[in-house]
Amino acid sequence: MKLLLSLAFILLLTTEPGAETYSWVDDSGTYNFTENLSNVPKKYLKKVNRLGDLGKDSASQVSASPEKKPDPTETPKVKAPSAAVEDKQLYNGKTEAAWREEFDAREAELTKLEQHLDLLYKESQKQPGLTGDKFEILKKDYDAATATYKEKYKAYSELIESARKAGFTVRIKK
Repeated sequence: MKLLLSLAFILLLTTEPGAETYSWVDDSGTYNFTENLSNVPKKYLKKVNRLGDLGKDSASQVSASPEKKPDPTETPKVKAPSAAVEDKQLYNGKTEAAWREEFDAREAELTKLEQHLDLLYKESQKQPGLTGDKFEILKKDYDAATATYKEKYKAYSELIESARKAGFTVRIKK
């Protein structure tokens, strides 16, 4: 154990105290960060920003070729994609915000149905001496809720498929 701790301590001492971080924005507008310039995809090398140590407040553009040095007089180029730019990209006629809103609504609907099914199931388990009439009512409610859930889930699955076909990256919460 002491050997392991000693090795870990030695490794910590050999790391650079002022590590640099490189950032770039990909085609989909996602910010990416790495500490190793070789991890940056070639097509983004011209757009990479070099961020110094966290204690420093400077950012500079890294050039594509290693021979070139960034111009110290150049203004740092760190851009944040604006909401207007994001909303301009259409996926089958819908903006990203519209797709997200529709997914959120469908997921909320499915969650509500799941909770209702769970409540009906628990209700039937709580009362072991249910009369035939009450049991039939609970069973009908459960069957109807299950059918509705299956229908809504099918529509949700179709929405996912149409979003993917439109080129929209789907992040499923469930």
